[in-house]
Amino acid sequence: MRRKTLIILGIIILVLAIIFSLRFIIGGPEDDWICSGGEWVKHGEPSAPKPAGPCGDGKKCAEYAPENCPSQCVVCPPCPECSSVSCQTEEFCAGFGIGRDWYENIKKQIKNFSECAAAGNPVAESYPRQCRAGDETFVENIGNELEKADLIRIDSPRPNETIKSPLSITGQARGYWFFEASFPVVLLNDKGETIASGIASAKGNWMTNDFVPFEAKLEFSALAGERGELVLKKDNPSGLPENDDALRVPIVFGAAGEKTKVKVYFNNSKLDPETSCNKVFSVEREVIKTEAIARAALEELLKGATEEEKGKGFFSSINPGVKIQSLVIKDGVAKVDFDEQLEFQVGGSCRVAAISAQIRETLKQFPTVDEIIISINDRTEDILQP
Repeated sequence: MRRKTLIILGIIILVLAIIFSLRFIIGGPEDDWICSGGEWVKHGEPSAPKPAGPCGDGKKCAEYAPENCPSQCVVCPPCPECSSVSCQTEEFCAGFGIGRDWYENIKKQIKNFSECAAAGNPVAESYPRQCRAGDETFVENIGNELEKADLIRIDSPRPNETIKSPLSITGQARGYWFFEASFPVVLLNDKGETIASGIASAKGNWMTNDFVPFEAKLEFSALAGERGELVLKKDNPSGLPENDDALRVPIVFGAAGEKTKVKVYFNNSKLDPETSCNKVFSVEREVIKTEAIARAALEELLKGATEEEKGKGFFSSINPGVKIQSLVIKDGVAKVDFDEQLEFQVGGSCRVAAISAQIRETLKQFPTVDEIIISINDRTEDILQP
């Protein structure tokens, strides 16, 4: 009897041991987070919060850099709102709707530093900055700033800065970068076309080999988000190509500022069928609000009539491609200097009168202008001859 009892007790103990092993050793803890398929799964009612990051194979994936991510893992952002990328499990990335070939496709599309950085790839904060995508490294374009650092330095705007009109330009240049205390500045769009030009002025004695502060201001109109280039040219009175030099600064155009309306004046074949030469009519244009509003109005005039305006009979007697070289308004006198394109192949007293009327009426709309002096390459005599 006693032996029978011992056998029954032994069987009960063995069964309990097996149950314990299955439940707590093989089956895991009763209330805990269990790693299943690379994800943490709640088992029972664990008192601890869900572990951060992937588990199991996922933990191994996360230990790799994106460029060395093993084949069983996938590269994707570590969270839906993240801009960076990391090596993760396939299940983890699939949760964001990202497949195995996503990162490869991103890398194929990357052609420059901006695209590399936008794709969330690591960026080294050197100067210039460098971005690595897979086996390829992209260097940020900063123009030729480092190459020209001993000749000219720009404080504002900095390379790849987003700019708005009016643009203030400041920096320092060696005295021999100037001529007569100034040098030319141009702003180019992404097609290399000039959209604004001006003069940088020395803010100290330029008759030196030392660095001299300078400043300039440009008015321009460009589409926000597009890229362009600011070019600060060494003044070269000799005109010899071997003496040319320039600092080139890549920039990004920002959103335009507040706008205002100006009038520009054209001839009109419908309002003046007999063409009275000096009789011109106004149209309204919107320009960016600026202190140099008179120049902005003249720039609009030089663009000529729009297709819509042409349909209403408006036309310009001014040659296309004319450039304003300077405009100074002082004591009620507006002195405006144009390049030689203004008088190129211009003949006949009627057309000469029309050109003069368009310019004068456009400037006379401003209360600060009482008198207008027109010049071409600084010449006021013998210009715009019939």
